[in-house]
Amino acid sequence: MKHFANHVVDSCYFPSEASDMPGVHTMAFRKNDQVVLWVINEGEASHSSVSVNLDSSLSGLEIDETVWTEEGDLEGVSETIIGSGTGFQVDIAAQSISCFLFDIEAQEARKLPYYEGFESGFGEWKQVQDDDFDWSRNVFATGTSGSGPSSASQGDWYLYAEGHNANAPDYEALLEKRFDLSDVSGAELRFDYHMCGAYIDHLAVDVYDGAEWVEGVWIREGAQQAMSEDPWHRAIVDLSDYAGLSEVTVRFRTKKSVWHASDVAVDNILFAEPPQTLPYAESFENGLGGWAQSAEDDIDWSHHTGGTATTNTGPSGSSDGDWYLYVENHSNGAYYKSASVEGRFDLSTAVHPELTFDYHMFGPYIDFLSVDVHSGSEWHLDVWKKSGQQQSSNEDDWATARVGLSAFAGNDLVTIRFRSKQRQWHAADTAIDAIQLVDTATPYELWAEASFGSERESVDWSEMGNPDGDHFTNLEEWALVLNPMASDSPEMAFSAQGELFTVNYVRRVGSGLRVRATWSSSLGSGTWKGHGDGFVESSQGVEGDVEFMSASVPLESGRKFIRIEVD
Repeated sequence: MKHFANHVVDSCYFPSEASDMPGVHTMAFRKNDQVVLWVINEGEASHSSVSVNLDSSLSGLEIDETVWTEEGDLEGVSETIIGSGTGFQVDIAAQSISCFLFDIEAQEARKLPYYEGFESGFGEWKQVQDDDFDWSRNVFATGTSGSGPSSASQGDWYLYAEGHNANAPDYEALLEKRFDLSDVSGAELRFDYHMCGAYIDHLAVDVYDGAEWVEGVWIREGAQQAMSEDPWHRAIVDLSDYAGLSEVTVRFRTKKSVWHASDVAVDNILFAEPPQTLPYAESFENGLGGWAQSAEDDIDWSHHTGGTATTNTGPSGSSDGDWYLYVENHSNGAYYKSASVEGRFDLSTAVHPELTFDYHMFGPYIDFLSVDVHSGSEWHLDVWKKSGQQQSSNEDDWATARVGLSAFAGNDLVTIRFRSKQRQWHAADTAIDAIQLVDTATPYELWAEASFGSERESVDWSEMGNPDGDHFTNLEEWALVLNPMASDSPEMAFSAQGELFTVNYVRRVGSGLRVRATWSSSLGSGTWKGHGDGFVESSQGVEGDVEFMSASVPLESGRKFIRIEVD
């Protein structure tokens, strides 16, 4: 009893069971860095080669095992079994008590970027044992009506906390994972969440920095969806304050107010450095820059200067600067292997984004080099692709590719992937360098994107359009620094000081239209001129693409009028 009491005090209970063994009962606890399983056999029958398994979704950890047993009159017999993994086999004697001690090994902290969609399990996220109930993995709708999502955010599976089965109010379910942020300068957690249910209290993200928990770094309270069929929401949580730390734990924490209709769900988790913004340029002079090796390929890209190690393949040097990226295929000794490197970009303000890069494809066993794009929901393969050898020697000039990405404009998270594949292990060194991503939109298109925003789908935002119904086309509104979604007129400030009549106004620099002040001695059919009789027009300064103008004419020769012309 002393052994049992030591294990139970200050421990956390979680479910265990014995299958197809009459008279055998189990109890399991977690205490500190051990999981303790007690097996009591009250029966007359012994059981040989019984599998003892620890569910990895409960612990999220690897284990080593030791065993302690007492038989018969319980005077005691003990033994130790050394092993690793999530289970082992043991004999259970008749009328015995056995204690299985699982020594927990620390879960390795994952580096960024990290993605999980729960299609193959919990994906290294572990249940927290000192909470009130567990998260569950599910496909389709949850088991409680009027609560939870009807399906996953992406793929088929997601995680959720089933509140109906925890028959008590104010219960919490916690789920956590460790990360290593030591080699990143910024960190951004993105995930989809669904909070349909009248008795949801909250969903929160907490962070442990190695010293203390910071709760509620992100939080949503109450129901956020009205129906199970409502779309999932996307959360973006800036965790850059924790960049540089090697031990950071991220925790999802949900709480219900009563036991029914409180199923909170999460899916589609991405933890990575914040996406790059435009304009962007990278020539790999200081490493991979914002690019990362893909986890879904066979071999890695290499950061290199000079010629590659394999004869009759690769470039003799970089395209820009001294360094470049390439795939060294000679050392992998395999056929049809691929290598991928990817970067993430924010195209939310772009109108016509364009990717340019230099590439060198000398080698008879190169299969292809392609550019793939992930829109945030799916991969678009081979947006650009070249197959086979494109240069005939190491000394040949690099080629330049231009890839239009307008189809992905407006997306705040786009992943661009360079994917190279070889046909066999020799002479297939593909290289890339001098990557640029810019918005090639005209100044007018950039202004229209900022001015119309989401209204561009429903209004005429072309240069000759006039959605606000005033006297100016969109192009004229742009040139005169007006609001195309409101009927307005150019702002002009008039003053008469001494012998000068002065007008101040603004105009757009580089609009392609001529915006100027003219004067006349009458409003009728008089002649409007931009010169003569002492008329002076001058710039008072420029801020961005807006120029501040002043026009004045002497009053000494009678009445004068000034107007602003656009042509």
